[in-house]
Amino acid sequence: MRSSINFLRLQITSMALIILSISASAQITEVKTLPSFECLVSYAKLQGIKDINTPVLNEDIKYDSTMPECTTARQNLISRVRTEIRSRINEVEILPRYSNCIYEKLTGTESFVHSVIKAAIFEHFDENNNSINRTISSILKEINNSIQICRQEDEVGNEFDTIFNSTFDGTRNLTKHEEYCIKKYLIKNNLIDIYTYDIDPNPHNINVTGLNCEEMIRKSNEEVYDQLSTVYFQKPNLSNDEKVECAVEKFREADYFDLVMKINALSTLNITSEQKIIERENFIQIFSNITSKIATC
Repeated sequence: MRSSINFLRLQITSMALIILSISASAQITEVKTLPSFECLVSYAKLQGIKDINTPVLNEDIKYDSTMPECTTARQNLISRVRTEIRSRINEVEILPRYSNCIYEKLTGTESFVHSVIKAAIFEHFDENNNSINRTISSILKEINNSIQICRQEDEVGNEFDTIFNSTFDGTRNLTKHEEYCIKKYLIKNNLIDIYTYDIDPNPHNINVTGLNCEEMIRKSNEEVYDQLSTVYFQKPNLSNDEKVECAVEKFREADYFDLVMKINALSTLNITSEQKIIERENFIQIFSNITSKIATC
């Protein structure tokens, strides 16, 4: 297949670890204003929050944690902790576009809420043990890891945009025959939802008699993985044939070629912004999984 097909350029950079100095003396305002003990334990039991170091979570406490006063107090506590973490993130010298991503990584999970609830329960036993503030400090220790994840997601997301948008800016337009072959390949192998995207393999009504799509796809497949070999051979930690082959094999196992072909096809369709976001996030997730596996090579 001709070189006009949009392949991932794979500008995979070696992300230098950013060592951040964050004070461990986190203090949230009105930390003493906690939801009631009954509210916290009842909610913990309702949510299935368990901890072998917190036997009280197994006690039978008759309290309705869905009552407005309990819900409001609990939400206020979580909000105060999140506000403190947000303020600490803002103290770090990072690109603004990473800030929200890092914040979501640190506070947007169910495990975050569970850790705060358990810390608040501990403080009911001993108000001087600062369980909530120690929990905040523990969460902030993950900020370096979150930065690396957010940087990778940002860079990989940009690569998705490069592939997707190149069809529209005219730098590497697909030929009509390439477009037909790609769509035919995706449809035949159930790699794209024809109902969601209302995809027509031959929207230009071109003559495809004698067109050897199988050969086009085969050559295209080889080119994608050859490019990957070239890129990874230039990486210092993978600069030998065995490690490079291992890295490329991780891409093969994830059917990376099919993913690239799908992006090429989607870039020729009038998909919604919501659909594009979903496909972009899917691409980031798959690529992140691949790079995690490459770390074992």
